[in-house]
Amino acid sequence: KANNYYKMFITWTNQKIRKTFVQRNMFDFKHIKAFDRQFIDNPGPMVVFATPGMLHAGLSLQIFKKWAPNENNMIIMPGFCVQGTVGHKILNGAKVVEFENRQVVEVKMAVEYMSFSAHADAKGIMQLIQHCEPSNVLLVHGEAAKMEFLKEKIQQEFNIKCYNPANGETSVITTPVKIPIDVSLSLLKTEAKKFSSLPPDPKRRRTLHGVLVMKDNNICLMDVEE
Repeated sequence: KANNYYKMFITWTNQKIRKTFVQRNMFDFKHIKAFDRQFIDNPGPMVVFATPGMLHAGLSLQIFKKWAPNENNMIIMPGFCVQGTVGHKILNGAKVVEFENRQVVEVKMAVEYMSFSAHADAKGIMQLIQHCEPSNVLLVHGEAAKMEFLKEKIQQEFNIKCYNPANGETSVITTPVKIPIDVSLSLLKTEAKKFSSLPPDPKRRRTLHGVLVMKDNNICLMDVEE
């Protein structure tokens, strides 16, 4: 269904797609069609893309139960699987999978893994931290043991605080109360006219009204007229 919108708004796509659209419409899949559950028992070769990827419910699990006992079949797991899911079990070599309804499925099909996840891995997270240079890091997704390992690695390598709270746990992160900013000369002149011609004095505090602008990691309070 989504491909219909891509066809309608072809002018929004990149130049390569627009140039080849007449000769070959890349959104027309001649050999791909919507899957019907009746196809599960069809003989002959077939490739099915099904969700969810962790095999914890839905169409993918239904197909797995049917095809797992046949050694001629193969399943390719495209990403991370949470511990306890069927996907996690077969990736770790399980040859028999038991379900809540006491159904037992023997796994004779080949099981392969292909990293195709949108989530950043540990290397990607470390590169992101190195690039952004944050004061604190909060890990919110992943297996507990691996998150604990990554937390220690982040703290050792970057010498910053890292948190990995459990579900429902609250983390309190303190930030500096005082944030140094620059004030534009125009704003200072305007405010000086309002109050007096005397130079600023720490003992004589006053409120400045302006627009806070951030550019190139510098924060500046500027006059509205600027």
